[in-house]
Amino acid sequence: MLGDEARRRGLDHLITLVHADLSAWHPEPRSYAVVLCTGFWAPAVFTAAADAVAAGGLLGWEAFTAQARRSRPSLRAEWCLAPGEPASLLRPDFTLLDQHDRGSKRQLLARRHP
Repeated sequence: MLGDEARRRGLDHLITLVHADLSAWHPEPRSYAVVLCTGFWAPAVFTAAADAVAAGGLLGWEAFTAQARRSRPSLRAEWCLAPGEPASLLRPDFTLLDQHDRGSKRQLLARRHP
């Protein structure tokens, strides 16, 4: 959907979309202005994604909290954020702009220092 919208607006030459197995693909460190992930949680993937954010760039993340397991009992606990995550895993060169829960998901927005 993002690619379609970028093409519609004539902006597709400004973005690079990557669809990959996040547990196997490791992005080039400090090479992306924006790294966004929704609906997925694995601490190692979060660390790799944060490492990929360029100086001054943004990291956006959304994942399920443990509360999600109440309505989705088949959701494995390791796929859910622990209290304080993912902000607690940010390195010191990030500034947390926002982290809040929305229903059974937690959303984070952080910027890497320039």
